[in-house]
Amino acid sequence: MKIYANAKVNLALDVVRRRADGYHELDMVMAPLSLKDTIDITPNGADTDRITCDAPLPETNTVTKAMAVLREEASCQGRTIGGYDIHITKRIPEQPGAVRMPRR
Repeated sequence: MKIYANAKVNLALDVVRRRADGYHELDMVMAPLSLKDTIDITPNGADTDRITCDAPLPETNTVTKAMAVLREEASCQGRTIGGYDIHITKRIPEQPGAVRMPRR
């Protein structure tokens, strides 16, 4: 399976309030960009996932967290999920503000 993760840029961001759970409620205006990462997912027949990336990937990345949530949900339903080979091709810069918009 191939998935595309699209980039976006925040045009306006307003912190509305702090919620009881410690997170903030935000009011945002976002615009999509044509830049996107590619995520290739293939079952590997193992019990664990092998996550690779063509750029440095933090240990606690979004893919690892998503797979943990998926396994937790499956476990709650009495199911198990096998391992996957997941490769991420990065095209979106990691740093905030790293995407430069062309001037007109």
